[in-house]
Amino acid sequence: MFNKIDIEKWDRKEYFDHYYNNARCTYSVTANIDITEIYNAVTEKQMKLYPVLIWWIANTANKFVFMRYNHDKDGNIGYYDVVNPSFTYMPPNSERFHVLWCEYSQDLEEFYKKCVSVMENSDRKKMFPMDDMPSNCFDISSVPWIEFTSFNLNLYTSGTWLAPIITTGKLIKENGRVKLPFSLQVHHSVCDGYHAGQVYNSLQTMADDADMWIR
Repeated sequence: MFNKIDIEKWDRKEYFDHYYNNARCTYSVTANIDITEIYNAVTEKQMKLYPVLIWWIANTANKFVFMRYNHDKDGNIGYYDVVNPSFTYMPPNSERFHVLWCEYSQDLEEFYKKCVSVMENSDRKKMFPMDDMPSNCFDISSVPWIEFTSFNLNLYTSGTWLAPIITTGKLIKENGRVKLPFSLQVHHSVCDGYHAGQVYNSLQTMADDADMWIR
């Protein structure tokens, strides 16, 4: 369900107007998140890491309204009750990625099975093989070949893209720990630095408690 915002009554109106109309901008924040417990649990259960990370990210996105803002088909500003992850996927022995999506579920096992099925059964000939992608999606991409320290997407549009964009990098394995370069790109009209901090704190807390939701 899409919930339309009455901007004139919105407590964020001044901030939204400034960063959407006067000084329109997005920004990105990149940090390494320690995912050692996720990595160990996934390895122990012989699961695929990427679908688990997608669920971990989607679960966090659905906790926060500011991660669910978007436009409806008429251009109204609002937020969805639930958002689904759209993600890039590169099949084995391929040099081309595909953009897929999977319906979000709070149940990791249910989501994992659907996500793996989508990856394994997608059309390998198209960039966008799924014609039924809904409007309540946000983007996740992976660049597992680079231990990047910063990542920024330059969208040459009208600058009104409100949904968050998340990019992960190559795993960093040091001293028995596993860290994941994680870049969060958001629109400043709906997400400030404080909000970005909430996302990272939530992701790290979940990663530290992986035993509780994976094993």
